[in-house]
Amino acid sequence: MKNKAKSCFLILILSIILLQGVCAVGFGQKERGRLTYEPGLTKAFGYILIPTSSSVLNYSVKITGSFADYMSLDPPLLENVPPNERPAFRVVFEMPDKLPENIGPGEHKQDINIVEEINVKGGLSVRTGALIRINVYVLYPTTYLTGSVQAVNINEGEDLQVTVNAHNYGKQKINSVNAKIEILNSEEILQKTLYTQTSSIESNTNTVLTATGTSFGLKPGDYKAKATIYWDNNVTIMTNTFRIGALNALINDFTKEVLQGTINEFNIFVESLWNDELENVYAEITIGEDVIKTPTINIPAWKEVKLTGYWNTKNLPLGEYDTNIRILYPEGLIKSLDDKVIIKEEPPQINNEIDIQDNTTQAKKIPNTTIMMYVLSIAVLVLIIINAFTLKKHKKGK
Repeated sequence: MKNKAKSCFLILILSIILLQGVCAVGFGQKERGRLTYEPGLTKAFGYILIPTSSSVLNYSVKITGSFADYMSLDPPLLENVPPNERPAFRVVFEMPDKLPENIGPGEHKQDINIVEEINVKGGLSVRTGALIRINVYVLYPTTYLTGSVQAVNINEGEDLQVTVNAHNYGKQKINSVNAKIEILNSEEILQKTLYTQTSSIESNTNTVLTATGTSFGLKPGDYKAKATIYWDNNVTIMTNTFRIGALNALINDFTKEVLQGTINEFNIFVESLWNDELENVYAEITIGEDVIKTPTINIPAWKEVKLTGYWNTKNLPLGEYDTNIRILYPEGLIKSLDDKVIIKEEPPQINNEIDIQDNTTQAKKIPNTTIMMYVLSIAVLVLIIINAFTLKKHKKGK
């Protein structure tokens, strides 16, 4: 009887936890988690624990990574934390004077797992938590360049703008660094070549190389900026993509079939090809002799929106209608499309239509319930196995 009551209790606890969700703790940070190794360096990163549980809990900490032996938590324990408090804590690095051989140059990711502990009578412990990551960089003996290239999206007629962010993760200075920027179209064909200024980079510092040029002759579309970076006697290649916008739009889809004798919703899905927000955009749809106009809307750069109008098909015959869709804004026409729209007959009413729809709705709801039942069933089986194993072990002990 005791074992049965124990199993029911454990199942109840597990069900509550499953319904509450997976992640029940968060954190806030005061600064970006990154530092560069220096002999004897002491560095602390400050954080705030953000409980989301409604209970007073203890939180354990597990630190992993190459520098785990040189890291600690201050305070070392986070115990009896009420749900309405946000205690502060620090992750402290105390670097050795000399690194062991297993820690080489480069980036080392250190993970701090803050885990809440819910101890349930009977030996089951449910643990959820959050991950904090701090990157530690060990400098290379000579020079070592990393970085990225960024090209700004522009509209046709505007100047190209490309930047190269270069960082020297070496102990020695990079005496000379510059870049050649090749602008390639979507077919990887060279369109233009730009050049940045020449600079130098001290140890563990960053520099920004810039290149600008006219976009004359470049058609709207997708492009790639290929940066070939020359630094001392080395070469590094980086790429990134960008777009040149046009005052144009794509009509990705629209309502192609409507019902006879009713007011139909007519939807148009429009994607902007402009690099700025298009304001007060609307659609004017001409279907046969009818004209439909949608409300105005603003379209963010490169985004798709839905424009909706309404068409009354009362007294209109079945069939196919010539349709013209015009996307407009206060300054004029953006896009025009000619196509067809079909008026079809409304399907006959069936007496049990409501029941069928209700059954369909119910069927859509079944999978979520079924999934939960499967999860709980598996949990019950696991608990039965655990209890059987515990009982067997108890009998052997006797």
